[in-house]
Amino acid sequence: DCNYTPTFNNSPAIGFLINCFNDTLSIEVYISNFGIIDPDSLSIKWEESFYTHSSELLEIRDTSFVFRVPPGIYHDGDTLSICIDKLVDTEGYWRYDSICWDYYIDIDEYPPELSGFVPPIGETVEMLDTISLIATDPSGINTTTVQFHFADSLFTLNDSCVRFLGDTIYFNLRCAGFDPCLGDTCVEICLSLQDDNKDCTPTAVETCWVVYSEVDDTPPFLSGFYPEINDTILILDIIHLIAVDSSGIDFSSIEFSFMDSIIMWGDSCIWLIGDTIYFDPICAGLNPGWVDTTLTVCVYLQDNVVECSPNAIDTCWSFYLNSSGIDEVQLPTDFEIKAYPNPFNSRCYLSGPDGLKADIFDVSGRFIKSIKLPGFWCGENEKGEKVGSGIYFLRVEGCKPGISRVLLLK
Repeated sequence: DCNYTPTFNNSPAIGFLINCFNDTLSIEVYISNFGIIDPDSLSIKWEESFYTHSSELLEIRDTSFVFRVPPGIYHDGDTLSICIDKLVDTEGYWRYDSICWDYYIDIDEYPPELSGFVPPIGETVEMLDTISLIATDPSGINTTTVQFHFADSLFTLNDSCVRFLGDTIYFNLRCAGFDPCLGDTCVEICLSLQDDNKDCTPTAVETCWVVYSEVDDTPPFLSGFYPEINDTILILDIIHLIAVDSSGIDFSSIEFSFMDSIIMWGDSCIWLIGDTIYFDPICAGLNPGWVDTTLTVCVYLQDNVVECSPNAIDTCWSFYLNSSGIDEVQLPTDFEIKAYPNPFNSRCYLSGPDGLKADIFDVSGRFIKSIKLPGFWCGENEKGEKVGSGIYFLRVEGCKPGISRVLLLK
């Protein structure tokens, strides 16, 4: 009699997406148009295993049964089937077997993904301060589970050292007690967190990584000394040297020691163009007529490290003034020729006795060019060729001997 064909109603419905497995996950089947279920007759098949009324996973009622899904290894995308292997009512009137229903596995079984580490894992960073990384998960991140393990201490979002903005987690190492001025250091950080899966057991990730902190502990590098160390020169004019450092130079720290005097930055005898420091020894008290003597100049300066102790260099060098040929370029105490601007880059204006000629020489005494006063010199020789940077001397003939000096910089 077809009127007695059983009707099944499943909860959850057939084809349901199972997104979590725990102790309470179960499938209940209601049977209508059927007598009372004979408990001894019911046999359920699940994943190649059979369960009867003697199993703790199967609860049989008059017209329904509840099957608690057994623990197992289930993966996202799997298809699982529950089958009635055999079913008979108490009157033995209806026997039913070999009916199955499919359910599908849609679970978040993957831990949160961590990426975008700043600084990158294993990177060496100068003055390490704050690290950051990106944490993402389809279920979101449970921010209350974020924990950093650093230097035998635990830090959470309840600490001011940890911030979560969008998908990015920030951890301030200085706030956590790290001193970047300690020197070159290997820094290990560990992080643990969970996703925000509220329907099922959350998945967690725990990882550790290292970065390296380094400190600029190298003093500034000095080069390009003029006069050169232990050099012999005819006339001492402008002293200069090049100072470079990865952290820059603290200009206010520059000091020259010369002829028992300390000349500090801010004095007109010291100026800076690019990386080159200039020092005028005549401005600092040198008699321009001195000859046959050894002079020593000392310079002290610091780099521009701000947050740690700056690195300093203090060096001295000597050179010799030779009197050979000095009669031709002896510098008087009052100059008759003036140059403006001085130093100059493209051209300078030479003033002096009107109509007279100013001869220009380099430091070796080589003639460069003659200029009628007053007039402009554009840094070229008699052939119109540009000359190099350096000190040049101006001399006027036919009047009280007058020699001046001009500095050409390019």
